[in-house]
Amino acid sequence: MDYHSLARQHVVTGADTALVPAKRRPLVLRAAHLQAKLDSNDITSLNSLVSTLGAVGFGQLGRDMAVSGGNLILVDTGSIAVTGPVTAPNITLTVPTIGATGSIGGATLVSLIGTVGGIAINTGGIVTGPTVSLNGGPTVAIAGTGTVGSAGGTVVLAAPGPVTEAATAKIAAATLTTAGTIGGGATLLGTSNAVGTISNVFASNFRLVDSNALTVANTISVPGTLDLSTSSGAVVQSSGSIVAGTFKSSTSIANGVSLIQVTNKIGTLGNIAVPSTETIAVANSIDMTVAGTLSANRIVVNNTAAVLTFANGAAIVTNGSLR
Repeated sequence: MDYHSLARQHVVTGADTALVPAKRRPLVLRAAHLQAKLDSNDITSLNSLVSTLGAVGFGQLGRDMAVSGGNLILVDTGSIAVTGPVTAPNITLTVPTIGATGSIGGATLVSLIGTVGGIAINTGGIVTGPTVSLNGGPTVAIAGTGTVGSAGGTVVLAAPGPVTEAATAKIAAATLTTAGTIGGGATLLGTSNAVGTISNVFASNFRLVDSNALTVANTISVPGTLDLSTSSGAVVQSSGSIVAGTFKSSTSIANGVSLIQVTNKIGTLGNIAVPSTETIAVANSIDMTVAGTLSANRIVVNNTAAVLTFANGAAIVTNGSLR
């Protein structure tokens, strides 16, 4: 199927879905002419659609491609490399492997599902929309200067294996959550991350570096280590419960820590450091061990009807002095 033959055969009407490659005449696709390949104005398959710019939907998706008036929904058996701006009201790509070095923008939703080889958002890759969902069949990697999400939006992460983010990458979201359990754990190290809230997070281990004040809401279930650090603002639990083997901060938290829901079930407190004028406050409902150094102006542990144990090597530092 060729761009130019389609362009000659069809005209633009209000009900058409148009793919517009850069510096080319608009390509207009109409449901009546693509039979099962279009459902209303939604593109459901691009397997056999090939342009003079290269394969679209089978190998490469991009080069300034826009869909207006309908959604871009692609299910394919071939892997996809997104190299140029791709925009639509809603975008869903379900393919074995997705690699992005260009931008993908949805007015409402971007859902990327890499069923076999996972998802890699690499340098130059920008995935934006009010809701961005990355579901890697095995893994999700945000590498280089890859960027995911938008201020005020929601980012959803899912993978049976690990989800990783380089320190040079960025996640922007009012809310960061997971779909199911991230079996290989999530390690999100972007120093420019701008996440407002983590909510309903399920992962074997979960580490987040954030540049904002961070709210912890609803259920956080991490049987391994929950590791939160901020370069600006406090970590504050607003609702729900934290169920974690260990809670710690690998770097530091710019202001205080307030995890005060009495239903929390945290087994161990590791290293947590806040400024000498700030407070660490933790409520808990099971036996807990302090195994690292807690450093703050004031430290409050409310371990209701349970035992608090200090392991060898544990330390309490207040106002800069070891107690």
